[in-house]
Amino acid sequence: MRSSFYSLSQSKGIAVGALILALLAVAYGSSVDDKPASVDAETIRVVAAVHEFPPVAPPSRNVAPVMIVPPAQALEEAIAARFPILRDAVVECHGQDCQLSALLPPPRTEREQDDRETMLLGALERFVAAQGHPQNGSVQLDEIGEEEYRIRVPLTRAT
Repeated sequence: MRSSFYSLSQSKGIAVGALILALLAVAYGSSVDDKPASVDAETIRVVAAVHEFPPVAPPSRNVAPVMIVPPAQALEEAIAARFPILRDAVVECHGQDCQLSALLPPPRTEREQDDRETMLLGALERFVAAQGHPQNGSVQLDEIGEEEYRIRVPLTRAT
């Protein structure tokens, strides 16, 4: 019985609250109309635009990834780390044209000889191309001693 008492009083409270809100709405509505409350009073009307739909973000563009070309010093360090058989690797760039110059000492072991051949048969070319500097001509080997060469590789700076 007690629970029905509370639900009955709650519904009476809701009804009274709704009645008060209705009376306030009628009273407020009657004082707000298109005519000013008094002739002498100055009325300011503010009209706010209401968006029917939320703002839409501009359409996205599908953009191809851009390769960031490392500066010459970073390329020199990458070459030295990848090809330890090369000594004194230097990359010089003038505009889009670059040149790799390095010392290729004589091989001391069979492994160094294999690494040297692998490097000259395309590993160096693929590596510098992956770094953003594709090869732009053939590798030039200048013999400066017995089995010791100065290697020069023309490169192009990718954009």
